[in-house]
Amino acid sequence: MFRALTSLNKLCLINSNVEIVEPETFTDLDAMVELQLSNNQIEALEDEVFLDLPLLEVLILSHNVIQTLKMEIYNGLHMLKSLNLSFNDITYLKRASFNSPHNLELLDRSHNKIATTKTDAFQNLPQLEKLILDYNKICKTTFIFRDTKSQRTHTQKVSGTLF
Repeated sequence: MFRALTSLNKLCLINSNVEIVEPETFTDLDAMVELQLSNNQIEALEDEVFLDLPLLEVLILSHNVIQTLKMEIYNGLHMLKSLNLSFNDITYLKRASFNSPHNLELLDRSHNKIATTKTDAFQNLPQLEKLILDYNKICKTTFIFRDTKSQRTHTQKVSGTLF
């Protein structure tokens, strides 16, 4: 769809009634740095849908109806720094949910339906500086964070009605 736009570095498809993002949608968009797909009707994303976006730093998928994400959607997103998945229908955080975006600094999963998290859901995010989980249904969980400078693991237990 956007193949002729090889120099495009920002694409905004906000409120565009997008329901399905085909795997070849972003082919040849090697210069893309920011992609905004918020306020659409996206329910799921195909494996490796962002594989052709090696320079992508900002991905905004807020205000959709996404319920779950496979680890494979992050393949190739080595430069990703900011991921916004707020205001979706995500119910849990899987074990080692992130296998590729090691440069991720900001992760926003607020305003979802997250009730369960696995202890090592964020283990592959050594650069994570800001984690936003506001307005979910988390009652009790344990997060394990790895300090890349000291190579020590820190455990943070959380319980009670948080949000």
